[in-house]
Amino acid sequence: MPSLDALEQPAASGTTDAVMVLMHGVGGAGERMMGLANALAKTFPNAHFYAPNGPIPYVAGSDPKNTGASTEPEPGRYQWYVRTSEQTRQEGLYAVAEPLNAFIAESLAVHGLNESRCVVIGFSMGAITALNVMPRRGAPIGAFVAHSGYLFSPDSLAIRTRQKERFHAEVVSKTPACLIHGLKDTTLPWQTMHEAALTYEEAEISTELHLLGGLGHAMDHRSIFIIEAFITRHLYADPSVDVEKADRLLPGLRQ
Repeated sequence: MPSLDALEQPAASGTTDAVMVLMHGVGGAGERMMGLANALAKTFPNAHFYAPNGPIPYVAGSDPKNTGASTEPEPGRYQWYVRTSEQTRQEGLYAVAEPLNAFIAESLAVHGLNESRCVVIGFSMGAITALNVMPRRGAPIGAFVAHSGYLFSPDSLAIRTRQKERFHAEVVSKTPACLIHGLKDTTLPWQTMHEAALTYEEAEISTELHLLGGLGHAMDHRSIFIIEAFITRHLYADPSVDVEKADRLLPGLRQ
């Protein structure tokens, strides 16, 4: 039995040389990430896309940001961990690592590929999960992208300090990371992603940070452009991708 339920989109070319795992936000589902799969498939016709559902049904009533909502699971909505409190978030981030890593292994095995041919792309809660799980994997994957997320608790400096110390002690592998965030994101402030990038660099994880002007808690065409260039550099080693030129074309910031 697969470790996670998922939607799939086979390689458009019929030949698979990479696996891309797309992780949705809180209360979402794999189907909400298929638009991203469609966009990326144009650039990566040899990629097989997987969009798994989070392992936990979403219950709005247990979400502190949805007070007064139903206490029953909502069909077709999932989460990667329960965010009732910082404790449940931390416990959930450790617990979700096993099924997520198992899913990555299963997906690669189907196509006879090794971990260097895998990309993980997470949005919001999916990004938070990826930021925490990827460096604690036993081995790196090819690359991963975190869009509109954070690494540590945004609510308490004391908690963040403890989590940062623990993170540095637990880094095992160093997958190249691309972090993207909108400067007008009112759901998660961009400073939380900036902190994540600095922490990754302190851990000597190859990291690039893109802060996009005018963007809220969402992806846009600039996000796709950055993601495509990042994957191309790390999985296909294309020397024609000029990072400096790409930056000049983007109205956002890259640090």
